[in-house]
Amino acid sequence: MAEAIVAQVRSRGPFLSMGDFVNRRPANDSIDHALCGALQSAIDVSGINTDVANQARAGGIILPSKIAYNPYYKFPKAAEGASYQGAPGYLSQADLLAVLGNAATVRSDTFTIRSYGESRDAEGQLQASAWCEAVFQRVPDWVDPADKAETHPDQLTSEVNINLGRKFRLISFRWLAPNEV
Repeated sequence: MAEAIVAQVRSRGPFLSMGDFVNRRPANDSIDHALCGALQSAIDVSGINTDVANQARAGGIILPSKIAYNPYYKFPKAAEGASYQGAPGYLSQADLLAVLGNAATVRSDTFTIRSYGESRDAEGQLQASAWCEAVFQRVPDWVDPADKAETHPDQLTSEVNINLGRKFRLISFRWLAPNEV
């Protein structure tokens, strides 16, 4: 299952938020990405639930031929799959998130830089010193707007974006007093 999770992250990433990681992508061109989130897809691909269901004789697979297609059913592909989903013993994305949810965090793209500078005279005597603090945030936009934020790094068209990556924004800047360091 771990290998299936890695494959899903490579296929779907980079994720723009925790919601992008957990939820399906209904507007995506890929049917696989529109059915479920990365974790549920990895569980399904791993076959872990299929083995348990077969041993328990807990149900089967709902095939496309068994689904009544009509104009009111907006996404018939979503009805296909395991009939035993949600049964006791069925592992779901919700089960994983119930255990991992407290520890799961998005990568922090906000960071603080503190700096110190001083000035000395010709004899080396300290004349002045200063401390400052700047808070930066990496944002989803690429440095060159030629590529959209959702463009995968392997599909970048701008040489600037290939070399420099995402934009950084200065969120705040302040001078620090010596007692704040």
